[in-house]
Amino acid sequence: MVQVEQRLRAVMKPSPITIQVGLSLEDARQRMFEHHIRHLPVVEGTRLVGLLSERDLSRAETTRVPLKLQKVEDVMATSLYVCHPDELLARVATDMANHRYGCAIVVERDQIVGMFTTVDALHRLAALCGLVEMMAQVA
Repeated sequence: MVQVEQRLRAVMKPSPITIQVGLSLEDARQRMFEHHIRHLPVVEGTRLVGLLSERDLSRAETTRVPLKLQKVEDVMATSLYVCHPDELLARVATDMANHRYGCAIVVERDQIVGMFTTVDALHRLAALCGLVEMMAQVA
């Protein structure tokens, strides 16, 4: 059954794929393709320093500079939506919708522990709609 006050920890994708500063956008594109993801937290060592999205890569592809010659840090976003795993899912989803964030990076004790994306939110919504439909059929 769906909890009324569900926490992000229960629905986030743990241990997200990351990319190091200094790597090329070609490396990032390959990583996204291999793992079927649209967002890559950018780290320097283990410290979160940015976020690279599929949209960032698409914009970089419109330049005349090949992706293998462009660095992740040249196009990454540095204004990030970061949450604690114990945040309420409803609050995080509301913030993401209101500010049009594509993802929330989940951090605990200065370590990236998870990601929650708009696709994850849609999966939760679909599950909730399925539960409501099932309850309506029983009633």
